Amino acid sequence: PWCKAHIDYSAANEFIAAHYGDLNHRSTYFPSENRVLEAIYNARDELDVSLPSHGFVLLKQNVPFIDWNDLSRVKEDYLPQVEDAIRSLYGYENVDRIVFWCPTVRTEKGRQTLRDGSNSTPKAGYVASAHIDTDVNAYESIDSFVAAVNNNRFPGTEDCTETLGEALKGGQRFAIVNAWRNIGKAPIE
Repeated sequence: PWCKAHIDYSAANEFIAAHYGDLNHRSTYFPSENRVLEAIYNARDELDVSLPSHGFVLLKQNVPFIDWNDLSRVKEDYLPQVEDAIRSLYGYENVDRIVFWCPTVRTEKGRQTLRDGSNSTPKAGYVASAHIDTDVNAYESIDSFVAAVNNNRFPGTEDCTETLGEALKGGQRFAIVNAWRNIGKAPIE
């Protein structure tokens, strides 16, 4: 570990309790104590940081300039790189299908734009940390979850309703992987 820090899990535990009711269930996700001393890892220095061991991984990619505001450029130039990274992290033989969720460019201005059918990437303000807005257990059924994934898939990509629905109903495993990247010129320090 790079250092240790006290992490407050009270909000996470309250969310689990409010949404799932079973307080014993929450220990699956977070420690039952609200404040815990946790190891903090520096992804730039640790050689063994991985998705399975730490829940995240920091990848260094040499990406040529991409017009992040142009969805077709993002789709053609960047999604193949993300797909290759995901397949290499999980093992190429372990990944049958990847469905990309619609991207968002985070800007200093903070003005949110919505998907409007144009070729412009939706925008939103900066956030404090990487996060995911999808709670799989919040959906009433596999069909409602699949519909949400399909409705939010990257514009111009293949409809995934049938294949994703069949896979999930057949008990296949899946993962929701969140990919965040700095699109500024200065590296993140």
